[in-house]
Amino acid sequence: MKDDSDGVTPDFFAGSVEARPLDADVEGIALTEADRCDDGELKDAHEGEGLPSAAGNPAPAPEPESDEDAIARLSKLSAFDFDRCYKDEAKRMGVSVATLKDAVKDAKSRRGSDESAPFDDPEAWGDPVDGAELLSEIAHTIRRFIICDDETVTATALWCAMSWTLEVAKVCPILLISAPEKACGKTQLLTVVGFLVPRPAQAAGVSPSVLFRMIDMYRPTVLVDEIETVLKGDEELRGLLNAGHTKQSAFVWRSEPDGDGGFVPTKFSVFGFKSFAGIGADRLAETVTSRSVIVQMRRKMPHEAAERLRHADPLAFDVMRSKLARWAADNMRAISAARPDLPDALDDRQQDNWEPLLAIAGLAGGEWPERAMKAALKLCAPTDAGKSAGVELLTDIEDAFDSHGSTNKNRVRGIFQSVLLDALCEDEEKPWATLNRGKPMTANQLRERLKPYGIHSKQVRIGYEGKKGFELDQFKDAFRRYVHGGEAEKVETTKQPNAGGASDVSGALRVSNASETHSQHPGNVSGVSKHESEPKRVEPYSTGVSGECFGGSAASGAAEENYSVEV
Repeated sequence: MKDDSDGVTPDFFAGSVEARPLDADVEGIALTEADRCDDGELKDAHEGEGLPSAAGNPAPAPEPESDEDAIARLSKLSAFDFDRCYKDEAKRMGVSVATLKDAVKDAKSRRGSDESAPFDDPEAWGDPVDGAELLSEIAHTIRRFIICDDETVTATALWCAMSWTLEVAKVCPILLISAPEKACGKTQLLTVVGFLVPRPAQAAGVSPSVLFRMIDMYRPTVLVDEIETVLKGDEELRGLLNAGHTKQSAFVWRSEPDGDGGFVPTKFSVFGFKSFAGIGADRLAETVTSRSVIVQMRRKMPHEAAERLRHADPLAFDVMRSKLARWAADNMRAISAARPDLPDALDDRQQDNWEPLLAIAGLAGGEWPERAMKAALKLCAPTDAGKSAGVELLTDIEDAFDSHGSTNKNRVRGIFQSVLLDALCEDEEKPWATLNRGKPMTANQLRERLKPYGIHSKQVRIGYEGKKGFELDQFKDAFRRYVHGGEAEKVETTKQPNAGGASDVSGALRVSNASETHSQHPGNVSGVSKHESEPKRVEPYSTGVSGECFGGSAASGAAEENYSVEV
């Protein structure tokens, strides 16, 4: 029965029409010779539509999906869809669940992110970009919004350019923005950096487990403000951030579910660029600062003016990001092969941090190689803030040997441990005066801090008294390596005539031997009287300098001549 309203039978919508195989209809067609095309046009038309050929031969079966295609397909699924099918897919492919998950994760990493990634990568600039002009444009933009020194501008511009070279980077130094007080512009500079780097990710309040997964999956540029608060007491987060510095070791291992109720060790890459900002950030743990390019901020003066960053044109930053992407892509191979000259004034870790910056400056050309070198030397200049606690202790011990010498500035060559502790704690501004919970450093604390340098207290004889102490020779190697950066130290000493009238070089060059010196020069031993019958006077320091006592003067009529010797 027909429906008069539309002329279509209701049974059509009910699906009452019996479905017939398509092959049956096609195979039932009888073609006459006139209908056939000698050139095969009819056959080709059918095959082009994916239908069986007129001759009745079935279409070829589709090729089975390759493993690579399957991985690519699975990597595009949402987390929920993947969770529903990964076990069946692993069984179909004949691999373990863990292997399939690793392959899908690698595919996502190679692609950079899946379709729901929270980052928008800019399209590379259409024309080749002049590196020097681009860096100058970035530097000018920083100066528009930030009041800071030239070295800070230079280092920041180079670091932003470097952040686009992760593909070939071997080291990812942290850009550490430090300020002595609030309202110095550190947060503003970090914001400008975020406008210029690839995939900026504000990581405040992010747990370590989320952070390392985010870095492994998306390869973002991690930005953290108030780093001094974020890292406080969080050793796991600090270790994670430190691990991302060097590519060869930038991995963390975690136990991940294998889908069968068990767990499997899984490796995550945490290699990537990071920038931190904080008050006193340059005083963070040495493990952080040594992996950083540290730039200093300062509070602006009333006459200094900067534009409001909130009024900036976002399009201008988009253009610079697009140019950075193009310049990095065009120069990636050259950056990887670059071996710039590194200043000897920088230590090994500083050279690691600055090498990629100097390489980028060299490839950009113009004024930038010179600017980069000046910035490196200025920002890496030794400061007390940059010393580790161990180096600071060695420096103060060296000062103690210097300050407790004779009036002729000869170093003592032996010192009792108790006296050294007193000397270290004399300056209340030094940490040693309050190291022991507000009390002076103890002998045990001193011993533990010197142990990594191979220095241990020993029985030292000074004059007629023997106690636990140290000799100068024990510290020579540590002073050279850690206090003086490997250079031979220049020691001011005194040249004086010995008992026979010839000059005697002593001071810091050999260890004092009180008994030997007493037998050779009975009147010239620190803390030893001229005659055995006289009461002995014991001093806690030994200079061992011929013709001189601690606190006294050289033998009458002895000429003095200052000179330098290398220890």
